[in-house]
Amino acid sequence: MSEKNLAPAALNWDDLKIFLAVASEGSVRAAAPLLGVNQSTVSRRIHSLEKELDTHLFEKLPSGYSITKVGTAVLSHAQRIESEFHELNKQIFSRNSDLEGNIRLTVCSPFLSNLLMQDLADFGERYPSIKIEILSSEHELNLSKREADIAIRVTNYPPEHLVGRRISGYSQSIYASRTYIQQTAPSFSDNHKEPPGLRWLADINPLELDKYTEHAPYKQAVCHHHIDQTALQYEAAKAGMGMALLPCFIGDRDSALMKMPRTQSFQSSAVWVLMHPDSRRTARMGKLYSYISEKLLQYGNLFEGNT
Repeated sequence: MSEKNLAPAALNWDDLKIFLAVASEGSVRAAAPLLGVNQSTVSRRIHSLEKELDTHLFEKLPSGYSITKVGTAVLSHAQRIESEFHELNKQIFSRNSDLEGNIRLTVCSPFLSNLLMQDLADFGERYPSIKIEILSSEHELNLSKREADIAIRVTNYPPEHLVGRRISGYSQSIYASRTYIQQTAPSFSDNHKEPPGLRWLADINPLELDKYTEHAPYKQAVCHHHIDQTALQYEAAKAGMGMALLPCFIGDRDSALMKMPRTQSFQSSAVWVLMHPDSRRTARMGKLYSYISEKLLQYGNLFEGNT
């Protein structure tokens, strides 16, 4: 017996992919579009593989390709090789030091609960080795001191030492539940006088109400309920406890709320995504930064109250 006959067949992954496609689809015609080649190429490669293995992998029938007993044995090994190949690719990708590790993202909770949480879940599925630590706070964390890596902030004056992207304007308005407005509606028609007994839901000093009512014609309203978070003010407004100054991306999307009569949306600030300049050199930081920026851009009309 010659050395050539003793040597194992020199298989390659491309041939196995074609074999797997034909075995799965049952015909050369169906396999060709999946592989992105023409039928003659698939037939030629199958013939070449059978010649290399010195056996028939398929029986050609009028109805298509029927896999032989030997072909079934080869299929089992080929499927295992395919599985191991994909697993190897996955492990190599996940072990890339540039795309693994922790990222601390600071963002106010309304952005998460009303817009971004599903987007972050999708990011986690796409990059399983990147772990996101969400720091939800209405108080600014210091990126220079590495209290956070990436920040979503509402501001007109982002710190000059940070790098970032302005996403859109940020609009607010005065909202209340439909029930609350219906209860106070008769008073609104009384010669445009301010209805008595209107209540603010806010985290403010009563002496600073003039700042809070700058964009509302309710100068006699009092801050009856002090609530220290926007998310809770939103829930209190829905419950009919009073009126609240809310971002338009929250108030406009909830049918349980309405803008208070005689009020309009107004742009008070801007939405920014920010990071420390040093973080740009870390691939995982750049990946999340770009991803969040693109997602927030899609919500630009919501932020600006253009719904």
